[in-house]
Amino acid sequence: MPIVSHTPRLRFEYDYSGKTTVLDGAELDILIRQFILHNSQELKKHANVMDSFLLSICFAYQSLYGRDVVVQGELRDLFTPDARKLDLFYKGMFILLCQALYPDEDWEKKLRKKVTFLEVLNEVITLKPNFFGIGIDLNAIFKRFLSRKS
Repeated sequence: MPIVSHTPRLRFEYDYSGKTTVLDGAELDILIRQFILHNSQELKKHANVMDSFLLSICFAYQSLYGRDVVVQGELRDLFTPDARKLDLFYKGMFILLCQALYPDEDWEKKLRKKVTFLEVLNEVITLKPNFFGIGIDLNAIFKRFLSRKS
């Protein structure tokens, strides 16, 4: 589980198979400010809170680093520093949200299951192209692929 430290400053830290990734200082401050800005805009567009949460994570990342969200292969394997930072930012913000919404509950038990940013994104974004009503559910294919990797 990611470490979210509040002292002396907010810091997110997680060990990805021996590669420690850290978000703190000005970098984390900017990501959070961009997240808040985009989240307030996205909540007006989307009724689903998780949709606006994920889109705000993506927009904050893009605003700070000047590039689109890392490609799926990078997210799946978390082999690049950018992919690990994006995943860590998602996990850290999710933990902060849980701490704020459920301060007295043991929400940590719910987070013990390993869930990556890409897995949640796959659940939220629907990929079902079709031709005359017949199509392929790409989300189901991707879910099977993720279950084989585990």
